[in-house]
Amino acid sequence: MKQLVLSEWLLTQLSQSRFPTRMPNHRRVYEAIRRAITEHVLPSGSRLPSTRSLAADLNLSRNTILAAFDQLLDEGYVAAKTGSGTFVSYKQTDALFSKTDNPNQTENSQNAPTTNSQGADYDIGLSKRGLTASDSANSHEVQPFTPGADDYSRFPIALWRRLLNRQWRAPDPALLDSSHDGGYLPLRQAIADYLRVSRAVNLTVDQVLITSGTQQSIDLCARLLTDYNDFVWVENPCYWAARRVLEVNGLQLHAVSVDKEGMAPSTEDFRIKPRLIYTTPSHQYPKGMVMSYGRRRLLLD
Repeated sequence: MKQLVLSEWLLTQLSQSRFPTRMPNHRRVYEAIRRAITEHVLPSGSRLPSTRSLAADLNLSRNTILAAFDQLLDEGYVAAKTGSGTFVSYKQTDALFSKTDNPNQTENSQNAPTTNSQGADYDIGLSKRGLTASDSANSHEVQPFTPGADDYSRFPIALWRRLLNRQWRAPDPALLDSSHDGGYLPLRQAIADYLRVSRAVNLTVDQVLITSGTQQSIDLCARLLTDYNDFVWVENPCYWAARRVLEVNGLQLHAVSVDKEGMAPSTEDFRIKPRLIYTTPSHQYPKGMVMSYGRRRLLLD
């Protein structure tokens, strides 16, 4: 491709919505040239124009073009030859372009869902666990009065910013390290002290783990304490995200009704021996009742 044609092609591409102006210019140029290479607009062996002339044609700084070229070099799309210029070095085998080796197989049949050994259909590229985990929260939560949703408009952003800036004036290098097993040690110590005083929990700091949230905590418990196909008691109704995490880990969920005292297992329920019991005794989700002492003892026994 001649230099002038490449410049014109890039100008046309950069005006399209796939390269938004909010994207840094060097990234836009990189994406456009990479697209030209992978779509064989620029075939392998093509010589790219000089960064100086391309910068003039695109009305961009030379440093912008240099940054784009450097990214292409780092990722192996182009190669630089001293004294000769920059050339496209990206090669893709014909096998990757062929639709199928079977002439009787249509394109639609390739895109159709495949079937697993149990006869269940699922989309190509995602496991059954992935499909379960990708369910949208909106399909499970009651809208619009979603329990547990925070009112971020009340968050003291200005105060938070001042405190954050104060801490980062003299940061502890340890904060930048990931060497603390289970989370940042001072935070774990503070949590352990709080639980001893407020909840009368007898524990050591080694028993405290910091996770990114409820779902990661439930997932960690499921992985450590259960095996595939184990039974788990869950409340009915139950926190939808907890159900999804437990299902993703291959567990069989047995729903147990709740009453004004919390989870209320019946004689039928006790015939199914659970490996785990998922319950929210302090504030049932989503109904809100507090589990009675007698019911807590029943579950523990």
